[in-house]
Amino acid sequence: MGTKTNTFQIVLIGVFAACIVIGVIVFSKVRGTSGVVFSPVTIWGTISKEAFDSVYSEVNQARTKKEGALNVTYVQKGEDSFDHDFIEALASGVGPDAIILDQGMLLRHKDKIFPIPFENFSLRDFKDDYIDESELFVDDTGILGLPFFIDPMVMYWNRDTFGGNALASPPRLWTEFFGLTEKLTEKDRNNNILRSAVAFGEFVNVTNAKDILSMLFLQAGNPITKIDNGKLKSSLNSSTFLSSASESVLTFYTEFSNPSKVSYSWNRSMPESKKLFLAGDLALYFGFGSELSDLRAKNPNLNFDVAPVPQPKDAKIKVTFGRMYAFAVLKSAKDIAGTFGSVYALADKKFLVPWVARENVAPPRRDMLSENPGNADLKVFYDSAIMSRGWLDPNVAETSLIFKDLVESISSGKLRISEAISRASQNLDSLIE
Repeated sequence: MGTKTNTFQIVLIGVFAACIVIGVIVFSKVRGTSGVVFSPVTIWGTISKEAFDSVYSEVNQARTKKEGALNVTYVQKGEDSFDHDFIEALASGVGPDAIILDQGMLLRHKDKIFPIPFENFSLRDFKDDYIDESELFVDDTGILGLPFFIDPMVMYWNRDTFGGNALASPPRLWTEFFGLTEKLTEKDRNNNILRSAVAFGEFVNVTNAKDILSMLFLQAGNPITKIDNGKLKSSLNSSTFLSSASESVLTFYTEFSNPSKVSYSWNRSMPESKKLFLAGDLALYFGFGSELSDLRAKNPNLNFDVAPVPQPKDAKIKVTFGRMYAFAVLKSAKDIAGTFGSVYALADKKFLVPWVARENVAPPRRDMLSENPGNADLKVFYDSAIMSRGWLDPNVAETSLIFKDLVESISSGKLRISEAISRASQNLDSLIE
């Protein structure tokens, strides 16, 4: 912890110094006889206020007089209303000092963020401190967000369903799925699905469908979007290799909704996949670590467990999709230096340890991920965090529609896979522009 703490302190001091040099702020943190005094800071985000306030109160009370008590007010906003409320508040001069954002919000609010210059926190140190996906929050201007936590995609599996079919463990490779669906999917004589192995092949009734597809694309080596000559562009079919990777993913995914295939296990008329898993009629559910508590609360009698997501056969690198969250200090903050001080404290191990344990997520810091969390479920989340990847999403709602059209145009037979990918890539580029 000592080395990492020193790194953060150096970063923080460097940021303060940079702010003073350019004449943006005046220190609001002063050292008195009782230690550090933190200025009031307001932070907005979409994560749970109840959870944040609970951990914040616990950690803040444990801070020593020398460390000083934080003075943070957290405001929770709805995912659908965040952008509107945030922009209106900034326009009225009553906006927050910092925000908690994920990679799907970064591009839209990048121009409002005060970056940490590389002179104060080098890219080398950042890479050494944080996992690979954290680099989504880095650009040519510096570090746009101080990583907070990562919510990795994992696989939940019904132990009773597997045990009842003489299967001892969940699949580790995607190639196992074709045999699994024959064993675990129950159909009547008219080929109607009674119980399903996996909810793949459709979009509207597959919980986390876009994130599942993102995971499959990333596993296949397609980053979905990439920087080309300084500009973000779609990579769904930007080269022969990436186009072939996209076709392989969609061929695999949509096969499970094709009634003529032996792997047929899902269709558009079925209930939402998460509800079917909770009812005990879906063997495998792909969700996030943060969903664990909700699954247990909604069906305490469901005998299920969690495992890392399967990987392609002979894959050299293991990959899953992760939602990365970071603290971003705003250019409009009332006290930029004071806000950085508070954000630094919230990104510290003292806050992260109780946070990840409560929320069933993982820390983004390499030093923490190298430790054993002492919890079987968190061990899966920690391991999944290390192999997590993500992509810069220009607009979460709009890209969801693009992915929906991509899947449905294939599953309905309206377009060939290559045609559907080409249209999706064009729509993604248009959205970015």
